[in-house]
Amino acid sequence: AALCGVARGDWLGVHGVAGLWACPSGDGEFGLPVVGAVASGCPVVTSTTAAMPEISGGAALLADPNDAAAIAAAMLRVLEEPGLRESLIARGIERARAFSWGRHADSTIEVLHRTARQGTRAVSPVSRERAQGAGKLGQLT
Repeated sequence: AALCGVARGDWLGVHGVAGLWACPSGDGEFGLPVVGAVASGCPVVTSTTAAMPEISGGAALLADPNDAAAIAAAMLRVLEEPGLRESLIARGIERARAFSWGRHADSTIEVLHRTARQGTRAVSPVSRERAQGAGKLGQLT
């Protein structure tokens, strides 16, 4: 599958030689192209829509995906503004740490442990009432 016009298997090679990664569409598996690019030390221009502002976390320039001039201006800034490219690279590498598989696994394990400790208290009273109500409805039909 290709995202942002590049096959997934080619991302690392492209990131390694690219002056920047422009993917303003906001498409693509939870922003994985953006995370991959910043983790590889490639500055990014991405969309102001979808999850891209949150995913990039200040480590990318954002542009309206419907405004070609804004996209071009952001790309030129990365390539021409002194220090911006280096700043985006540093912020991107730092931001990518938030998306490591190890950190994700640790967070998931913590949620599971907390839920196990709480037992049935983990289900809110509203959810319990809805479940009980649904059971009664099932008995009536």
